[in-house]
Amino acid sequence: MSETADRDEVLRVLGDPVRWRIVTLFGDEDELACGVLQRALPVSKPTVSYHTSVMARAGLIDVHRRGRHVTYTLRRELLGDLLRDLAGLLPGEPVRAPVVRALPTW
Repeated sequence: MSETADRDEVLRVLGDPVRWRIVTLFGDEDELACGVLQRALPVSKPTVSYHTSVMARAGLIDVHRRGRHVTYTLRRELLGDLLRDLAGLLPGEPVRAPVVRALPTW
């Protein structure tokens, strides 16, 4: 991550439980349909739309519209950058964080 404001925004966005759950839903998936998120989350459709919009503005997800269908992809490289920034705060030798492919679903 190059900008402190960007990093701060991503951390703020990830701090919301619904948005964090959206990130974990990606798991090994490269793309998730809007309907999948609507069924998986205990919130209304407008709330799903709000949270995905916030995530897209922060650069965490990309939105793909195909007619009336909407899908999302997680920008894993952004999470990898964040992990490397955080790892740099650890004492001792610099740690190279692995590229994020799958996140645990707690």
